[in-house]
Amino acid sequence: MTKTLKLILAGAIVAVLAGAGLYFYLGAAGPQDEVAKAFNELSAGMAGGSKAIVSGLVSKKFNDAGLNFTSATEELSVKRPGYRADLDGVVVTGPKAELTYTRKVVEDKKLVTSIITKEEWVREDDGKWRLSRFSPSDRTGVPEKMRQRKEREAALKAGLAASAAQKAAAMNVVYTPAGKRDPFESLILEGKVEEGEVSAEDAKKCDLGRKREFLEGFDLSSFKIGGIVFSNGAYALLEGGNGNGYTVRPGMHIGRRCGKITDITQEKIVVEEKFMNLRGGFETRETVLTLRPAVKVE
Repeated sequence: MTKTLKLILAGAIVAVLAGAGLYFYLGAAGPQDEVAKAFNELSAGMAGGSKAIVSGLVSKKFNDAGLNFTSATEELSVKRPGYRADLDGVVVTGPKAELTYTRKVVEDKKLVTSIITKEEWVREDDGKWRLSRFSPSDRTGVPEKMRQRKEREAALKAGLAASAAQKAAAMNVVYTPAGKRDPFESLILEGKVEEGEVSAEDAKKCDLGRKREFLEGFDLSSFKIGGIVFSNGAYALLEGGNGNGYTVRPGMHIGRRCGKITDITQEKIVVEEKFMNLRGGFETRETVLTLRPAVKVE
C-alpha cells in the first residue's frame, strides 16, 4: 500500500467517525477539546468553592442522585482544598459525552485518589458543554458525603451555641423581657413625666443648665443589676423598682443626685453622685452597684 493510499484511507476513516458524531480524546482538535475545557473550568470552580463558576457548568436540567440543578450546584460549590482532577479520556457521541478522569481530594487530612468513569456531560442549546449526570460511583457517594457534611455542620453549630450559652451563664447575664420596657428604647424621654421623675425643685440643686436624663427621676438605690455585657463597649441591664428594664453605659446619668456612670466592670457599676454639704455646695462621692451572684439550682 502506497503512502498516498494510506493517507486517503485514514482520511476516509476520520470522515466516517466524524459523520457519526463519534470522537475519541487523543489530543486532536474537536468537540472533545470543548468538553475538556469546560471540565477543567468546573474542576477549578470546585477547588476554589466558586458558586458563580460551578453554576454555569451544571446543566439546568440536572437530575441525578436525588439532586437537581440547585442542590447539585450547592454541593459542588463547597470549597475543596487540594482538589485536582486530571482528564484521562473523553468519548463524544453527538450532543453527549462520557468522561474518565483521575480525581485527587483531601479527606480527613488524607489525600484520596479515585478513578472516575462514565461521568456524563451534554452540549446544550447555547453550544456549551455542562455536567448532566454523575458517574456511577458518585451517584451513591455524593449523597452520603452531603449527609456527613451536614451532620458535621450541625454539630459545629450546636457546639458554638452551647459555648455561647456557657459564656453568658458565666457572666450571669439574665434578663426577662416579659412585661418590661424595651431595654434598648431611648432612655431620654423628652417631655414625658412618669412616677418618680425628678421635680423642678430637685433639678435646680446640681448641674444647673444640663438637660436631665430619664433615669435621673429615680433613686439610685432602687436599681438592681440584671446582667453586664461587653460588646463594642460595656453595657449593663438594670431592673428598676417599678419592674421595668433599662440598658445603661458609661457616661449616662442616673439617680436623683446627678449621678454619672463612670465605669462598668464584670462585677459592678461605678456611679459618681453629688451630695450637698453644710455650706450649700456639692461634693462628689462614688456609689457602687454590685452584680448579684448567680443562684445555683441543684
